[in-house]
Amino acid sequence: MMSKTPLLSRWASHRLPLTFILLGVGLLGLLARIWVMEVSLGSNDIIAWRDFAIEIDLRGLGFLYDNHQDFNHPPLMGLLAQLLFVVATKTGVRFDVLFKTPELLADTGVAALLYWMWQRRSARYAALAVALFCWNPASLLVSAYHGNTDPLCAALALVAVLLVDSQRPLLAGLALGASINVKLIPLLLIPALYSCVGGWRKAARFTVGVSFGVLPFVPVAIWHWQGFFAHVLHYEPYPGAWGITSMLLALKSNPNLGPFSRDLRHFWAENGSHFVLVAALVLGGVNLARRRPWSARELGACAFAVFLVLTPGFGVQYIVYPVTLLFAANLRRAVAFSTIAGLYAFVLYASFWTQSRPFYSDFDFHHPVGGQAVGYLAWMVLIRTVIDLLRARRPPPPLVAEAQLSTSPENR
Repeated sequence: MMSKTPLLSRWASHRLPLTFILLGVGLLGLLARIWVMEVSLGSNDIIAWRDFAIEIDLRGLGFLYDNHQDFNHPPLMGLLAQLLFVVATKTGVRFDVLFKTPELLADTGVAALLYWMWQRRSARYAALAVALFCWNPASLLVSAYHGNTDPLCAALALVAVLLVDSQRPLLAGLALGASINVKLIPLLLIPALYSCVGGWRKAARFTVGVSFGVLPFVPVAIWHWQGFFAHVLHYEPYPGAWGITSMLLALKSNPNLGPFSRDLRHFWAENGSHFVLVAALVLGGVNLARRRPWSARELGACAFAVFLVLTPGFGVQYIVYPVTLLFAANLRRAVAFSTIAGLYAFVLYASFWTQSRPFYSDFDFHHPVGGQAVGYLAWMVLIRTVIDLLRARRPPPPLVAEAQLSTSPENR
C-alpha cells in the first residue's frame, strides 16, 4: 500500500532538499560565469593572448619564443591559443569567449572534485562546499573575466594533490605534469607532493608521471633554448600592487626610508623568487621530518599561499592558486580569503575599466585608489591562513579508506 506521507515531507525527512538547493546554487554560480564571459572582454591579458595566437599562426611558436619577451608560457598553451584563434576566425565566435571556456570547464571540474571529496564528511557539507566555491568572487572573476590560463592550471594542481591523497602517485605525477604545461607555478608543489606520496616506490611512480610533462618542452628547449631560457625560465614578472613589493614601493616617497626601501625593493625583485623556492623545499622537508602530519591538500594549499605571500611579482589572476586548493583543505579559510581577494580583484578590474562595453580593464602601473588597502588586507588574511594550515591538528577527511590502503597493491 502506498504511503500517504506527502512527497515533500518525505524529502524533508531524508534531508534531501537542502543538498539539492545548495547544488542548484552552485550551478547558478557556474551559469553566472557564462553571463560574465558574454558581457565582458576581460583584462589586457586576453589582448596579449590574442596577439600571441596571431603571431604563432603567422610565424610559428618558435619565432614567438625567440622574439617576444612577454611570452613566458609553456608551448602547449601557445598552440591551444592558436587553435582557438583559428576556430574563432572560422566560426565567428569571439576569441575571448573561446579562450575562457577551458577556464569555465576547469571550475566545473573543481566543483565536481570538491563534492566527491567532501561527501566523505556528508553530502550536505559537500554541496555547501560546491555552492561556496562556485560563488566565490575570486574564482568567478578570474575565470570568467580576466582572460588567462591560471584557473585551468590551479584545477589540474588540485587533481594532482587529490590523487596523492588517494594513493595514486603515477596519476598524480601525470596531473602535476599537465598543470606545469599550463604554467610553471605548480613546480612549487613538487617538494610538498614528494613528501606526501610515502615510500620510494611511490616516489618513483610519481617521478615517472611528472616526467611525461617534460616532453612538450623538449623541442622548444632544443631549437629555441636562448629565447626559452630568457623569456620563460628567467622571466621577471611585474611587481604589482601586492604584499612585500607593494609596501616597499609605498615607502619610496618617505624622505628618510625612501633610499633604503628602493634598495630593498630591488633586492627583493631580484631574489624574492629564491625565497619562494626555499620555502617550498622547507615545507616538504618539515613534512618528511614529522612523518607527514599534513595531507597533500593542506600542504599544497600552504605552498601556493606561501608563494603568494612572498612573491616578488604579482598578477591579480594568481589569487586562484591558493583559493582552489584551500576549498579542498579548509573551507572556512577558503571562504575568508576568496572573499577578500575577490573584493581586491573587483576593485582592480573596476578601477582599470575603460568605460567600454563589453567590459574591459586596461591595467597600467599605478595603484588605484582604495586598491592598495584592500590588497594589504587580503595579503594579511593569507598570512593568517598559512599559520592556520601549519597549526592544523585535524586533517581533512581521508580520501582512501584504511581497509583499501592495506590491500592496495601499491601498499604491499
